[in-house]
Amino acid sequence: VVTTAENISSLDPFIKSRIEDNELSQLVVTGVLDKPESQISSLERLPNGLRRMNFESFDIRGRPGSTQETRSSLENAFKMAQAYSRNPEGWLTLFSPTSGSGKTHLAVAIANAIEQDGKKAFFAFVPELMDYLRSAFSPNNSMNSGEIFDEVKRSSILILDDLGVERDSEWSQERLYQIIVHRQNYRLPTVITTRTDFTIEARRGSATASRIQDSSSGQILKIDAPDYRLSG
Repeated sequence: VVTTAENISSLDPFIKSRIEDNELSQLVVTGVLDKPESQISSLERLPNGLRRMNFESFDIRGRPGSTQETRSSLENAFKMAQAYSRNPEGWLTLFSPTSGSGKTHLAVAIANAIEQDGKKAFFAFVPELMDYLRSAFSPNNSMNSGEIFDEVKRSSILILDDLGVERDSEWSQERLYQIIVHRQNYRLPTVITTRTDFTIEARRGSATASRIQDSSSGQILKIDAPDYRLSG
């Protein structure tokens, strides 16, 4: 006899297949939890303040006084992001050690273009995502933590913004690794923006960094540009 408050679809596939086997089990549903269509819908949507970030508003010239090298870097990143939005396959990681270099702008532009094409993109600011998942897994929380976690890692197109600045705890790193591994194994389209040099992290033994560095999944695109927000 098994009792559970979890949605059967969110259980481990090994267990789920046996519970749903009519020749082996009898499933009795004693109640239905009234909940929105998506328990994480408020998190996955693009914030209104970012909606203005599209390809048309991206300035490939950089800030005033930018060098030719900077402009070439921005133009290359712009073209690669545009191409990805038209055919979102594999992984695209936008890396720059500086803040305000245009990484998030291009990631949001990809999401906007994908949604205009009638598809759905799951956009998440990683520190906020991890805090949300942590609260969902709390024993006192009534949300279906397994279903929420699956919704993130199985989303058709996932955009992880600012990966690497989340709280560095064993719990958060384990959850992020599970997301990364699942999406790599199933070759699900994923866009990552980061200020973390995963080449260095991979040498230090980071399993997550090693996965992101895997060229068979996608590519890491470095943006050499100063902070757009700074003047002159």
